[in-house]
This record gives sequence, structure tokens and C-alpha cells, in this order.
Amino acid sequence: MASEEPVRALRDIFGDPKPPEISRKITACVACRKQKIKCQMGGSKPPCVRCKRRGLSCVVNQSLQMLLESDVRWRDLAERKFKSLEHAVQQLADKSLSVEDARALKMSLQDEESRDTEVLKNTPGSQKLSQNGDATSEPSSLTVNQAADDCEVVMDFASGASSIPGFHISLTPGNQTVNANGDLISNGIITAANAERYFKTYQNRLDHFPYRILGNHSSATLDTIRKATPLLTAAVCTVGALHLASGDFEICYKEFISLSATRSFSKCCTVDDVRALCIGAFWLSGHSWTLVASAVRISTELHLHRSIFKALQGDRMHYYRTRLYLLVYACDHHFSVAFGRPPMTRECETIRNVRKFLNCPHATPDDARLVSQVLRWSLCSQIYDSFGSEVEKPLSSSQIKELQKYSIALDSLRMEWADSFSPNIHIGDYPRKGVTLQYHFAKLYLCSHAFRCTESAGGFIEPLTELDEVANLAIVSALAILKAVVHDTEIQSFLDGLPIYFDTMIAFAVVFLIKVFSNNYFMSVRPDRTEVYKLLESLLATLKRVTSTMHPQHLLVKICKGIETLLQRSYSGNALGLGLPPGGSSVAGGSGNGYTQNTDWDTNNDLDLFSMSEYDFLNQDIVAGFPFTIDTEPDL
Repeated sequence: MASEEPVRALRDIFGDPKPPEISRKITACVACRKQKIKCQMGGSKPPCVRCKRRGLSCVVNQSLQMLLESDVRWRDLAERKFKSLEHAVQQLADKSLSVEDARALKMSLQDEESRDTEVLKNTPGSQKLSQNGDATSEPSSLTVNQAADDCEVVMDFASGASSIPGFHISLTPGNQTVNANGDLISNGIITAANAERYFKTYQNRLDHFPYRILGNHSSATLDTIRKATPLLTAAVCTVGALHLASGDFEICYKEFISLSATRSFSKCCTVDDVRALCIGAFWLSGHSWTLVASAVRISTELHLHRSIFKALQGDRMHYYRTRLYLLVYACDHHFSVAFGRPPMTRECETIRNVRKFLNCPHATPDDARLVSQVLRWSLCSQIYDSFGSEVEKPLSSSQIKELQKYSIALDSLRMEWADSFSPNIHIGDYPRKGVTLQYHFAKLYLCSHAFRCTESAGGFIEPLTELDEVANLAIVSALAILKAVVHDTEIQSFLDGLPIYFDTMIAFAVVFLIKVFSNNYFMSVRPDRTEVYKLLESLLATLKRVTSTMHPQHLLVKICKGIETLLQRSYSGNALGLGLPPGGSSVAGGSGNGYTQNTDWDTNNDLDLFSMSEYDFLNQDIVAGFPFTIDTEPDL
């Protein structure tokens, strides 16, 4: 074979035509030999398990004769390729190369290359050479038919006794090829022009609401995103299409869910996959809990929670990894604590030291917003752990005092960050107004505990003075949320862009207020009835106007319809006993204020939208009167 001729010539120079006899085959890499430990070489080629886990360069020394022969083979192959290329170019220049000749030349070159590659593959010690002449690893791909037992338990004797764990399970193959099946553009699902529109909408506006999930891709092009992972491309296009009310949303959504499902059982995901899952969880209501669960699992497997130490030392890559973990933490709490579920992310060292993250050399104003949200959700986690999920048991005196301490802590947190944020070029004054809204969300969550088990066998129990104060704070927070939506036009402009957590909080505030007035709860916690009625009517009118241009699958569109249904039932007296007097207006008609002080808000009714003793925040039961549930998949 052609590639063997230069090898034989080299051996003749040394006066020995026989292949070199290796008396002792080297099987351990340089790093493991230096530590004098066993080298676990998966697949009998670099990298070994230890080097792969630690990110070391895994090299295996070879004999000088083998290095020279491998170099000669490579050089001869390169020379013949250059000559073939030169010959083809010359023929093209002379216009003597026909299409058939070009195809035949290409086929012959491919056949010759495959034969030479096979020779190099079967030659001992012919791994890819590094600059210092050592054999290095070349990444391999994980195929779909990968055997389930391609894992091994490897004891790392070089690690100290404090290493946790002292062993780990690792896959013997290399990284997965993520772009093997193309993306939704290359597969013809949407056009490149539409994809560019959706991407720009997401990159230039939506991504700035949750503190730039794209991270180091924040100024990237669509082509860069496509090279990262098809899942990230699908995520930004799906969310962008939703907020442009595009007809492509349904097909993009199906593709995104399909790609997300493949990540559920994959052990070779990347940080960009985590970004994509967070994007989907923040804006796509159908599978938010499922998506964030996958994001938490993958981020933990990638050890994002351990990157803060190197981030504080100025490592830019670990800075982006750390801020991504903080986003995962916030996203997890959006759909756990608020739904009465225990969060999956823990109060690990990264969360406990989150204030130090702002000392990173690469920290930005968006990081301050992110840190403030993490601190608020960390406090909400403590609230959840303190009061638990047993809603049938009323708060004790000691728990009421603890609740008041948490209330003061939330107030202190708000004061700390109130003047820290300035307007953003992409989303206006949202940094400041968003923090205020989320403060009221957290306050409503905390103070709603005052309504736990407020019923007794003989009716409603008489509250303690302290509990009465907390209940009033809950109502004040609910009113503040709705007033912000009704009276602030800039906040109204944010609604078609904010993550779905904000939409569900608006829904809860409405149901919360209606329920307070529909039953004989604490008489001292009732605000002015006329004010509440006008506010609910104005809110519905505002939401109708804002959602008129939204995609039908936008969660706020469904919430708006649900609120209208609730108010219509309440005005008719069939549900909440909020019936209007004769000649009164209805919100459905959108006319005037027919409310009088004699309106019966207290009439018992058959429809119990949600029980205050089972107030679990954003639980499915609280929106029983809505024509949808929070986790409902879009009607595609």
C-alpha cells in the first residue's frame, strides 16, 4: 500500500526492515504514571477516566521509532493529497476536466483516503499526535444505540480522604454530538428569516426580563446559537414566536418539547441545554415544572453550583456558569414554592454566598438584580420550611411571631435594593418596578398564611390581634399588585414579555380578594368595597386591551378570560354573591359602575373557588373557576 512505502524506506535507513519490537507496551498515561496509580483507559485509548474528569491532557508516550513512522505516514498522505489537488486545479485551469472526470477524481481520492486512514488506524500507537509527540485523545461520539452498561465505577486513589465522592460513575465514550439531527431551520420547520425575527425579539427584549439567560451568547448571532445546540435555537424561536403572535408558535413548540424530551435521559448535556430549558420554563406554561426539573438535574451534573469559587478568582467561564446556576435556582423557586412544592435546589454554598458574586470582576448591573431575586427566594424557601404544607392547622402564637420576623426581613430586603437599579435600555424602568412587584408577590405569599384554618365547627374563628395585622398586610399586597397593573402604563407594556410567574400572581391576587369578600372572614381585614369593585373592573378592562394583540396561547389571554368568567358569576349572584342591583352594569358589558354599598358580598354560595384554609399558593384548586389550569399544555 502506498502509505507503507515511506515507512519501509525509513526502516531501511536504520538498517532493520522489520517493524519495531516493543518489549514493554506503555498503557498508562503520563499523568497517572507520575502519580503511580492505575490508569483506567476506556476503550483502550486516551483519555483515561481520571484525566477526563479533571480536564487534564491525557498523553501516552511512544517509542521514538513509532513516532517517526507515524510522522512519515502522515507526511506522505499530506503530500499525495496536495499533488492530487494541484493536478485537479491545473485541469480546471486548462478547462480539460469534465464533470464526469471531476467526480471520478473525487471518488478515487476518497477511496485512497479511506484506505490510508484504515492503515493508520490499525498501526500500533497511531493516535493523534500532540505537539510534543505524545498520543492524545480525540473526542468520540455517543450513538443512539449506545449500550446502557457503558459505565464503570472508577476508584480515584489520587484523591484525598475528604473528596466526595471517593469514586464516581463515568461514561467511557466521549461527548455527544448534539447537532447530529440538525435544528428547526435546517430541518425546514421554519424559515431562516422568521427564525431571525424570533431570535431578535428574544435577544433584544425578552431575555432582559429574567436577567439575560443567554449569558455569554447575549450579543451572539443566530448562527452562533445554532452552533451551540438545537435545543437553544428551538427555545428562543418558540418564545419569540409566542410574543410576536406568530403562526409558527405551534410547530416551534412541538419541536422544542421533542428536543427537551431527548435531554431527559441524556447524560451528555451542555450548559446551553440548561439555558434552553430555563427559557422554556420561564415562558411556556404547559411544561414549566418538567423543564425546570431537567434544568436542575443537568446543572447539578455539570457542577454549576461549584463554579462560584473560580468565578470569584476572575475566571470568566465560571462566572457565566455561576450566574446560570443562580437563574436555575430562581426558575426552580418560581414553580415550586409558589405552587406549594418543595424546591429542588438547595441552599448550597453558592446561594449562601450569593452577595459575594457581585465582587466578581465581570459582574454587571443585571447581576445585582439577579442576586436580589435569589435573596428573596431564599427567604421564601425558609418561609416554606418554617410553616410547612399542612394547611389544616392554624398558626400558633410562636409561628405568628416568626411570620412577623419574616415580614420585617422582606421589608429590609426591599429597602436594601430599592434604589439600586436604574432604567435599562431594552426594558425601561422594569429593573426597579419589577423588584417592587416581586416584593408584593412575596409579601402576599407570606401573609396569606394568616388564613390557614380560619374556619371552626361553629363558623369562623376569632383571630388574634397579631394575626389580624398579618391578614391586613396580605390584602394590602394583593391590592398593590392589581393597582400597579391598572395604573402604570409601563407595567402594562411589560405584560407581553414577562415570565408566566407574573401572570399567575395576578390571577392569584384576583381570586384572593374575591374570596376574602365572598365569605365571613375577619371583619377587620376588609378594605373599602367600592375600591375593590372598581379595581377589579378596571383590571379586567386593562387585561382585555393588553391581551387583544397577544397569541391565543399566551397564558395571560387565558387568565383574562378566567377573571371575566369569575366576575360575571359573582355579579349574577350565582357564585360569590357579589350580585349587582337592578340596572347595574356588568364587566362583560364594560359600562359604568352600578355598584352600591348594599351589594351582598357575603352570601354563601355553591362555588368555592378556593378555600382559605387550603390557600396553597397558586395550587390548581384556587383557579377551579378558571377555564384552564396553570400547568395546562397549549391547545395545539
